Amino acid sequence: MDNKTLKQRTKIKGLDEKRADIIPAGVLILSEIISHFQIPSMIISGYALREGIVIDTIQKSDENYDEQGLANIRSESVKNLAESCRFDKEHCEHVSELALQLFDQLNELHKLGHKEREYLDAASRLHDIGYHISHSQHHRHSMYIISNSELLGFNENEINIIANVARYHRKSHPKKTHNDFIELPAKSREVVEKLSAILRVADSFDRTHYKLVKKIKAEIKEQNVDLTLQISNGIPEIELWSLERRKALFEEIFSKKLVIKKFEPST
Repeated sequence: MDNKTLKQRTKIKGLDEKRADIIPAGVLILSEIISHFQIPSMIISGYALREGIVIDTIQKSDENYDEQGLANIRSESVKNLAESCRFDKEHCEHVSELALQLFDQLNELHKLGHKEREYLDAASRLHDIGYHISHSQHHRHSMYIISNSELLGFNENEINIIANVARYHRKSHPKKTHNDFIELPAKSREVVEKLSAILRVADSFDRTHYKLVKKIKAEIKEQNVDLTLQISNGIPEIELWSLERRKALFEEIFSKKLVIKKFEPST
């Protein structure tokens, strides 16, 4: 602060007079952080705690509220976490596309909304981030990483929903004996069950990571959900084998059988 006195600091343009006494300590801390991490530049937020409280209050009072800037913060936060864990970008983004196709076409079945669609997208993009820790238990590690990460724009309950959906994309179904699942509010547990059921199906259709299943068309029938798969090369046998192993949760939650009706060549 160029050795300015307290009185001189109160005259600095843009500086709140009430913070003139503590600003030197803050500058020293920030200077050391910039020097230590060799940060070349910084973007200063035009918002502070009060704006965050206002936005959070609006969100909680209106389920349909969607502010574009906040949505971008959430999306970028998910992207940054995925990239920091060296995830398989093409696979996870393809699984997200397939999962959202199912979500949109099965709306009358799951009866979930825009927020839950965003949770599914985030969980799909993050479901494999535990791979760099352990292959066999990567679903558990994915959950741990997500639940202990600061996903900006999401509240604690939303982060836990995303973490649980990612955790249940393979192996065990959600159970009352699983503490992280049962500690969620009842409504959130229902969301986790529905979204993880959809994610399991979507992930099974890219079991080889070769994007053999390009698109999914789902049609709700009285007893079944009929699927038409747009495919690139031949019958995706490994993907179909994976579906048989993972479809039980979907059939249990939605009380309908999943049936592959036909294959169509990709255009």
